[in-house]
Amino acid sequence: TYRFFASLQTDAYLASDVVDSDAPNRTLSGFSYRVFPQAGVDWRLPLARKDGRFTQIVEPMVGIILAPDGKNTDRIPNEDSINFEFDDTNLFSRNRFGGIDRVEGGPRVNYGLSSGVFGLGGGFSSFFIGQSYRLDESDDFGADSGLDEHFSDIVGRIRVRPGRHVDALYRFRLGKDDFTARRNEVSASMGAPWLRLQIDYLSIDQQNLIDSQDPQDDFRDREEIALALHSEITDRWKIGASTRRDLNSGGGSLRHRLFFSYEDDCFEFRTDYSRTFTRDRDVAPTDTILFRVVLKTLGEVQTSSGVN
Repeated sequence: TYRFFASLQTDAYLASDVVDSDAPNRTLSGFSYRVFPQAGVDWRLPLARKDGRFTQIVEPMVGIILAPDGKNTDRIPNEDSINFEFDDTNLFSRNRFGGIDRVEGGPRVNYGLSSGVFGLGGGFSSFFIGQSYRLDESDDFGADSGLDEHFSDIVGRIRVRPGRHVDALYRFRLGKDDFTARRNEVSASMGAPWLRLQIDYLSIDQQNLIDSQDPQDDFRDREEIALALHSEITDRWKIGASTRRDLNSGGGSLRHRLFFSYEDDCFEFRTDYSRTFTRDRDVAPTDTILFRVVLKTLGEVQTSSGVN
């Protein structure tokens, strides 16, 4: 199947004291605008084969995007597109930046392959791998972002769910030259609704923020693990606890959390307690208690209290 698209984005900014990347000691001010057209086509060809109780699906996919380059200038401040992560979820996105302050220009081709085996009982296993090719190297993405050269890093995911009680997901980003793991993310959950365990592991190689003028704003190597335990005591009462820990040298606990909730056809009540251990400049560890009440026919009220 083919799907053609075309779009036109127009932006106008009135900004002051924007840092000039060519001269960090100088700032820019004034009115600026941007006109950014895009056009392209997406192609997919799902192929299915049934074998007894299982159905196998293989789907190659290609996306071609045509757009002008050089539409990101220092006169347009970057406030909503700083944090960026290239992965399997945004490989085929028309703009991989999270906001609108930065646009992804230049002609490029995205391609990937998806495959899966699906059982009649609801269990399945799936696999995806893909890459992007850019005609011109981009200065819009930071070094080690995986998109700063002609060929991007390789991204993908593997998911295995043999039944409703076990679900495992592995997502990755590999260096295009040596297949070094730049990002590893493992998520697994197991158990019944009355007691379910969730385990998450994340490892990210050092990456730079986009357009950041502060070297302290760079992403550092991250290695974290999170554990969560949830229980549906009854159809209406739920309780849970979770913790997240930094595994890097000198790291430690990042956050502890407890909650319980009640919900029926008309009313919902939830209480959350969390303890964060983050220390950064003026940020100190904080305890927070959140109360949330929802009257489903009237509205919602919530309040929180934090103590440093």
